[in-house]
Amino acid sequence: MIKVFRKKQLDKALAQTPNYKEWLEIAKELDYLDGYEKWRMEDESPHYNYLLVRRLTDQLRQYRRQENVYRLLDLLHDSLRRAQGDIAHPALYSFARTGTKALVEEFLDEAEKGLTYLCDNDFPHLSHEKKVRLFSQAAANFGRSALLLSGGAAFGLFHLGVVGTLWDHGLLPTVICGSSMGSMVAAGTCTKTDDEIRAIREKRNVMDRDALRRLPLRDMWREKAFMDQNTLLRNIRANVGDYTFAEAFERTGRILNISVSPTRMGMKPRVLNYITAPNVVIATAACASSCVPGVFPPAKLMAKDRTGQILPYMANEKWVDGTVRGDIPVMRLARLHNVNHYIVSQTNPHVLPFLLYHDRKGIVPFAVELVGTVFQAQVSQALNVVRHRVHVSPWRPILDQIYAVTGQQYLGDITVHPAFSPWMYRKLFKNPTQEEMERFTLEGERATWPKLAMIANQTRISRVFDQCLKKLVPQDHTVEARPL
Repeated sequence: MIKVFRKKQLDKALAQTPNYKEWLEIAKELDYLDGYEKWRMEDESPHYNYLLVRRLTDQLRQYRRQENVYRLLDLLHDSLRRAQGDIAHPALYSFARTGTKALVEEFLDEAEKGLTYLCDNDFPHLSHEKKVRLFSQAAANFGRSALLLSGGAAFGLFHLGVVGTLWDHGLLPTVICGSSMGSMVAAGTCTKTDDEIRAIREKRNVMDRDALRRLPLRDMWREKAFMDQNTLLRNIRANVGDYTFAEAFERTGRILNISVSPTRMGMKPRVLNYITAPNVVIATAACASSCVPGVFPPAKLMAKDRTGQILPYMANEKWVDGTVRGDIPVMRLARLHNVNHYIVSQTNPHVLPFLLYHDRKGIVPFAVELVGTVFQAQVSQALNVVRHRVHVSPWRPILDQIYAVTGQQYLGDITVHPAFSPWMYRKLFKNPTQEEMERFTLEGERATWPKLAMIANQTRISRVFDQCLKKLVPQDHTVEARPL
């Protein structure tokens, strides 16, 4: 009885704690009371191949201690796969709040030690050039992680807490993609240096919050929208500046990607970044990506020429909310940046109700997710049939947009999302107060804390590859792990 009462106290405290340090201490005690601390120390589990992982761990340790360089090289090459032994299985992170099996972390420890040993030391018959080539190939084979920030209007302030928490713990991926409100947060993150992010986290720098202003009634009919686009662009510029994608990459080393959707039929959505649109001004891309049809009028993209003058980019085209066609553009990021692991911060208003039971166990959450998935598939298929029957009609663009929204992928390998409440929708299109911004940010932090162990483990090897390549090629921070 005392144990049950204590757990209730701790559960309540866990949901209300204001910082990660306190959260972790409470989570550790809960894991102990639930018996999950003991579970972590045991190798056995049906969710991964623990015998294989134990053997690989012991061999990595043995070859490193024996300084058997070529055996270690071969074993690392063969064993460093993201799905090796199913160590990334989500079920391994559905028990203990503070992490997964100790064996998984032991394997990652040995893999990191082995890579660092090979990186930091010189060996006969292994030239510097060959070492760089081997690490580049291995990094390309392993792949990299990306953080994707969805649309969500005012809900997207939640992303600030997700980004801030990952940055605090050194887990913020180099590749960051945003759509709609997520593009604004991604743009702010990728144009700022670590010192500038630190100032925001320490609340020494205040962000501009005034992004929304209703158009006068006389302008709403003409613009076919009710919000002022110029106010939105001014707000983004105040928080982001007038950097281009190429300038932001050179400034911070972070790879910003912004999704925009076309207004013309036949055109495909685009992911803008320093490769596909290096001279496009980020603020205009984030503005276009945030122009929800019917809320804001479509926007034009602007770019800098060689003299620094800002001119229209693809002058005859206008663009709208990236969420419409590419909220989570996983395939495009895979091709552009060798991404094969996706951390998604999901705040889309039409998606959140379906995530109510996403992280819960039991028959009811399973049934709700199953019904939701089947319903989405059926609606998407029905809309596809209707689209192909309606070739020329004023309804075709609307059907295309609805089909694109229903047919998209909205979740990642790891998905972070706010708790759903219908009351949230009251302030969907209102400028937040400072208090509301801080509350959304804290909610993003609290939602990310339970995912930190999973994120840290599943991004660890790619982060080690990045660190080693920076040591081996220190003059170029732009080294990319691309397939060879």
